[in-house]
Amino acid sequence: MTDFDFIALGEQDFPAGQSTTNRELLSELPIGCANLEPLDDSSPALPAYKIFEQSGVKIGITSVISPQNHELGSFEGYRLTDWQIALGETLDELEAAGCEVLILLSHLGIPGEVEAAHSFPRLDLIVGGHSGLLRKQVELGEGVPIVWAGRLGRYVGLAQLSLAAEDRGSLVNFELTPVDSDLTGRDAGIRALVQAYEESRYRAWLANDYQPRGEKRWDTNEQCGRCHRDEYYAWKESDHAGAYAALEERGEHINMECLACHTVGFPEDGGFASMERTPGLADVGCVTCHDTPAGHPRRTMPAQITAETCTVCHEEGRDDEFNFETDLALIHH
Repeated sequence: MTDFDFIALGEQDFPAGQSTTNRELLSELPIGCANLEPLDDSSPALPAYKIFEQSGVKIGITSVISPQNHELGSFEGYRLTDWQIALGETLDELEAAGCEVLILLSHLGIPGEVEAAHSFPRLDLIVGGHSGLLRKQVELGEGVPIVWAGRLGRYVGLAQLSLAAEDRGSLVNFELTPVDSDLTGRDAGIRALVQAYEESRYRAWLANDYQPRGEKRWDTNEQCGRCHRDEYYAWKESDHAGAYAALEERGEHINMECLACHTVGFPEDGGFASMERTPGLADVGCVTCHDTPAGHPRRTMPAQITAETCTVCHEEGRDDEFNFETDLALIHH
């Protein structure tokens, strides 16, 4: 069914619990986790690790998940145990089995990956997940290489480890290759399946989870423009004002990952819902960038724009060419 040797789980892989399809996937795919245990016989047990051999060298690979990074109910029928205890025991087993190269697929988040490198220096490589961090350079946590490849499968990472006796397990090279975003466009059937999935996900959120009001204030640009006329007209001429239309042109206006950066407040309560319900919150609006407190305009002012404001959306993997100093000048207000 797959050419993968070992697949790690994340907290969003089976958010609906154990459907028949999910149980089949757990049984058929080489999915494993050292600290995810079934509560009873109705849930298939997952292997803690996989051992495979390359050029006469045994390689052990395992994965762990942090309890802080999983959503309640994501792993119905299972319980998460202490990842440090589970990882320590698993590495002992792998070494006892003769493994000379040890790899961890981590869903711990950045602090957990750094902690794993500190606590388990016998690891040869940590592949980090959950955070969505993208780094084209290797990070060294206590001497253990840590690599991240971002989110949503936009990149494929290639980490090459030496199997030579003198430096066995050392990282020789790491590369990130961007996946052609046009891949699904080349096959009409695949594209239709992807769009059907995205639409069903979006419609389910709209029907079951969207709340028209929340604690945060999401003003429309027309509301801001009543006082800030020059800024409003400058915004109208910017690319930000066409952010939602750009999604429509690509057929991605029902893609929840895209809507988060192309509308105001999505998917938070009171934020963008749809063009039918909240047309004034389409596009990248004023309050997307200017965090406007409830007391504005009389008592408080919006927060200042920083590089961190912009890189929420213009991050590596989404906009590799973004430069805060030069691109900010394109917003003429």
